[in-house]
Amino acid sequence: MPSEPTAEELNAMLVDAAIHVGRGIGTNKVSLKASIFLADHHRKSFIEAIKNRADPTEAPLKTWENDRGKVLAVAVRLGKEAKRLAGKKTVSESHAKRAAEKAKLDAGCPGGGGKYCPQ
Repeated sequence: MPSEPTAEELNAMLVDAAIHVGRGIGTNKVSLKASIFLADHHRKSFIEAIKNRADPTEAPLKTWENDRGKVLAVAVRLGKEAKRLAGKKTVSESHAKRAAEKAKLDAGCPGGGGKYCPQ
């Protein structure tokens, strides 16, 4: 069993999270730099979360399925925070960074600022 997700599995997880961040952002536009930041910022932590899962014999997607609800709830809240920071403007990289910092403190973040939530 692989110790980390395949590229396809990782991309599916990141797309899943991005969709939920977008739900939180709503109708605001998002800058390309903000999108790139969020994808890059979370890619490494998602890989680490899967590599360091409690049961190393568990398939990577099974671990994601177990954690998905909590992670996606935080993703929606991250999006809402980015929207709050941007107001009616486009969500910028700065807004995304500040929202991501706040998300790390979210009580719902698996591992309390660890696991899928970047350190």
